[in-house]
Amino acid sequence: MKLNKLKQILKANPEASEEELYKILKQEGIDKKQADDLFLINRNQVNSTSLNINLDSEDSTGDELMDMVGDDSIPVDDQILKKDMEDFLMKALDQLSDREKQIIIYRYGLDNEKPKTLEEIGTIYSLSRERIRQIENQALGKLKQYSDQD
Repeated sequence: MKLNKLKQILKANPEASEEELYKILKQEGIDKKQADDLFLINRNQVNSTSLNINLDSEDSTGDELMDMVGDDSIPVDDQILKKDMEDFLMKALDQLSDREKQIIIYRYGLDNEKPKTLEEIGTIYSLSRERIRQIENQALGKLKQYSDQD
């Protein structure tokens, strides 16, 4: 109610100084503290914009501001990107021999397991760490060639 009164006073006295506005508001039973609060509320209302505002002034079927604001609650792009990366990775791994593919999977934890050390993988294949490192490097070279082709 008091905010509406303030708006009426501001509209009726557009050229009034701050002191003159305080005097008018005091006559209406609004003290300086209340007046300051009302000025703050009024200023914030003026500076706010409805998300339903129509961006196309010629017709009412245009986009609204709400349509232009992003929605962080739906990470669709991340899910699409993750799926695309998984698909690419699987195609790339298919370029390797079974042993190379499995070594890369073990080494980088692509099986949702903790990545294994060269020594752990060497134990699985009964090969030395150095030989596993060589096979890994060979496989990474093939993967690089595959990624350069796409």
